[in-house]
Amino acid sequence: MNGWDEQLKLRARREDCPLPQGFETRIQKELDRLPVQTRQQKRPLRRALWLAACLAAGLCLTAAAVELTARWFPGVGAVKSGTAVWLLEKPVEWTQDEWTYRLEAERQGDVIRVHLEQYSAEALPGRDDEETDYGYQMKLFAGEQELEAGLDSVLEGWETVDGLSTRGCYTSYLTGDELERGFLTRGIVGTSFRAVEQPEGGYTLRIYTYDGSTLLWEKPVRLATVQALDMTETSRTFAEGTVIALSSRDGRLLDLYPDRAVEDDSALAFVYATDVVFIGASGERYPAQMLSDGTGAWACNAPEEETITAVEIGSLRLDRVYLDNGVQREEAPVTYQDLNWVIPVA
Repeated sequence: MNGWDEQLKLRARREDCPLPQGFETRIQKELDRLPVQTRQQKRPLRRALWLAACLAAGLCLTAAAVELTARWFPGVGAVKSGTAVWLLEKPVEWTQDEWTYRLEAERQGDVIRVHLEQYSAEALPGRDDEETDYGYQMKLFAGEQELEAGLDSVLEGWETVDGLSTRGCYTSYLTGDELERGFLTRGIVGTSFRAVEQPEGGYTLRIYTYDGSTLLWEKPVRLATVQALDMTETSRTFAEGTVIALSSRDGRLLDLYPDRAVEDDSALAFVYATDVVFIGASGERYPAQMLSDGTGAWACNAPEEETITAVEIGSLRLDRVYLDNGVQREEAPVTYQDLNWVIPVA
């Protein structure tokens, strides 16, 4: 399974993260301070909400380059330092029959990832990967040029796959916002493309039936640059590799990044934390809540007047990948429990 597949699974498992009282007011003040970017539109409410969870507590944009292993981008998460990031200026949403569709996209370095979410008010049965429910073939164009579709993995790098189609499964894991809109079922599929320079008018995405025989929709994909947020970096090395912890200056946001250094045709590919707790100056311990933006970051829901002094990680699951006759495979995951990894707030 490649990294994009794993990110999609993470998005499908995500839980809604309620924001503390006053978050929306504070985020608007922070957003008003951000520099205006050419042709970039105002972000919709949902995009502002994932910005809120990291900005409203007092984060600011990084003013100068810092020697970090990873950087943190709103709506994307932790990315290898030096990688430029773009996001779809505004998610594209439309309705057809009983389904509501939502298109989002991002670019990290030389790879553009597009994912299509679909929602239904009907309670459809969720299934595992062995029994798929739907599928599409996506093609991305820069003017008349069709971009290469393919797979991007930690060890194998980019592999072009002609006629790549993807299938998805329905799930009942929805955010509070999605449930409030009356949705009971969601599905998600994604495709990666080798990036070329974005045309003045943006890219064009064409979505076909799974066999590629029928064009279903044609949608615009216009990406805008995203700036990294100011975070502090702490690391801890395990037998499986080094884990980078990125935390906000006020301690109210935490995300983890695996140092994917390749050694003996293997590398640490994914890291998952559980039992994450934010510790206040009062001594109160606040269980972390995962953001509902697909980044996998953890946010603190403590009252605004509480000063956070540290973040504690209780356990970690580390996943390594290795090459087996040129094919990337996953090793059995390793879980570290009772870590008590305490990260002081700078």
